Amino acid sequence: TDTDYAWIEGEMTGHPWIVYNKGRIGFSYDDYLAYAPERQESVQLSWIAVHRDLATFHAVDHENYEQVIAKELDEVTIRQFHRVLKDEGLI
Repeated sequence: TDTDYAWIEGEMTGHPWIVYNKGRIGFSYDDYLAYAPERQESVQLSWIAVHRDLATFHAVDHENYEQVIAKELDEVTIRQFHRVLKDEGLI
């Protein structure tokens, strides 16, 4: 129960390792090789700002946008993002 999700995915046999069967719309085979959890590779994601008019947020039922942001970004980074957005006149 304490094992890392990506490790479990990489060890599983008997399920298709096919991109289109993983629900990864827009993933190419090269994307699969670089980013799929079952590849067991660490990936550093970049954060970008997208205007709320151009995107929607979806998460599991027990988490909301603010909770996800608080888990993923420290306070210093959040303040930096807000400062940039304010300087650009976006908030």
